[in-house]
Order: sequence, then structure tokens, then C-alpha cells
Amino acid sequence: MPIAVDRDQTRRFIIATVTGRVTVDDLFDFMTTQWATAGADQGIVFDARDMIVDQTANDIRVLVSRLQRRQAALHAPFAMVVSDDLAFGMARIYAALLETIGVWRVSVFRSMAEAEVWLGIQPR
Repeated sequence: MPIAVDRDQTRRFIIATVTGRVTVDDLFDFMTTQWATAGADQGIVFDARDMIVDQTANDIRVLVSRLQRRQAALHAPFAMVVSDDLAFGMARIYAALLETIGVWRVSVFRSMAEAEVWLGIQPR
């Protein structure tokens, strides 16, 4: 899977680094194995700056629909970091659709520093 996961136990966050192409199944697997199992006090940084964004708005709707059954477990704050306008727009669509199923602690950023501040992660 093109999503590498690293846990920083000291600063209480998970960083997922995405490279290349990912499928809706890859994203769903990450969301259900990492995000859904993280504690509410453990932030997640989803670094998608090197992700090839070729998902459609319908792909995002399908992903959110699949996640709806697990929405109660998606309580850890989730910060997406993207590098271009297309990725930013798709990530905002994803965040807005998550809100419609009751998942509120999601935001999109253009830098790691902004994401870490939003998550309350202390600098090293």
C-alpha cells in the first residue's frame, strides 16, 4: 500500500505519508485500520503532498458512504496536508462530506506546520 504509517508516541500522533496513486480501497483500509483505531487524543497527519490525485468527486462520495458505518470510531482529529489546488479541493470535498455523516474533527492544510498547530502537536 502506498501509505506509510509512523507513530510518534511521545507527541501522541500518527503520520501517514502517501506517495503515488492510491485507490478508494487503499484509503478505506487506512481509515478503518489507523484512523478508526486511534484515540480521540491522538492526532493524525495525513501527508498527501506526494499523492497522485486522480480520484473523482464520486470516488470521494463512495469512500464516505463506506465509512458511514464506522463514523462513531472516527473521533481522532484528522489533518490532511496537500500541495496543490486540485488536491486541496478534493480534500475539502472529503471533509465536507464527512461532516454530513457526523465526523467533525477534519481539516485541510497546505503545510505540515499548519497541520501540527491545528492538532496541538508540540514542535521537537
